[in-house]
Amino acid sequence: MIVRNAFTTPRVSLLAVSPGDIVIQRMSCVNSRAGDVFVLISHSWRIKNMVELARLARVNGSTIIVITPHDLFRLMKQLLYA
Repeated sequence: MIVRNAFTTPRVSLLAVSPGDIVIQRMSCVNSRAGDVFVLISHSWRIKNMVELARLARVNGSTIIVITPHDLFRLMKQLLYA
């Protein structure tokens, strides 16, 4: 598997991965576990995939961090916890 934008944080030596392919993103969420952290960032209203990924990761006990404009965050929160 080729992973784009993988790096290790300099202070805590944790692997951070940012795959560009939605299929790889889904696989990461499905195979996640408690203790994993997902950071979802969006500045547009195209959040369908973000909500799906967050739900997949939450099922496995992963922590989800969402960074969006305020109005978009409220919508995402409603969709995620609906």
